[in-house]
Amino acid sequence: MSDIDFKDLVSRKVDDAKWPPPLPAGSYDGVIQSFKFDYAPWTNPDGSKIPACFISIKLTGADASIQDEVGDTDLSKKKCENIYRLTPGEDAPLGDLCRSVLGEDATAGKSWGEVVPELIGKEVLVDLTKDINKKKPEDPPRNNVRKVVGKPA
Repeated sequence: MSDIDFKDLVSRKVDDAKWPPPLPAGSYDGVIQSFKFDYAPWTNPDGSKIPACFISIKLTGADASIQDEVGDTDLSKKKCENIYRLTPGEDAPLGDLCRSVLGEDATAGKSWGEVVPELIGKEVLVDLTKDINKKKPEDPPRNNVRKVVGKPA
């Protein structure tokens, strides 16, 4: 693999930067590629940082109900990320994901640091929405992750 030519990249015009069109809303197959524990990009009302777990998912297929809308889009080049809060009392969605992917027995009595790494490489179903930016409705719609669950065997 050759090195990236940064000189060529930084000489491109800012006006040429465009968001790719969003995928149709619906259910997609995916594989969990990576995770990281970090602070969420937003803060609590008091300004304090929110500890979070970022889960990156590579899309691998689309539900038959939206396949016509997806068309020939190369899903192998698409990924999404979901951010889960780690704050006690707000961590249930991450627990639901872990249990749906790994099973109740695999998560019982274990910490986030033990369980989350086990998600890597596991198949999931991703429910994507296509949303308008309420602060800037003139912007093109973007995809958001509504829910991620383990893919049934």
